Amino acid sequence: MEQIFKLGSVSNAAKAKRVLSAKGIRGRMTKTDGTDEGCAWGLAVSGKEAVMAANALRAEGIRYEAL
Repeated sequence: MEQIFKLGSVSNAAKAKRVLSAKGIRGRMTKTDGTDEGCAWGLAVSGKEAVMAANALRAEGIRYEAL
């Protein structure tokens, strides 16, 4: 099972992917569907790594919404 972190723009998703990659966490950029907010990108990580990913994103000041 995957956890998706909604990051808004493609550039924020790419930055988040780089941050997680540096911590050894694999992520996959994905479009988030079903939103009325325009450009909506997210980063999908394995459910096993979701807590570590959330902590890494917060530590870097990257804002996200967990879906």
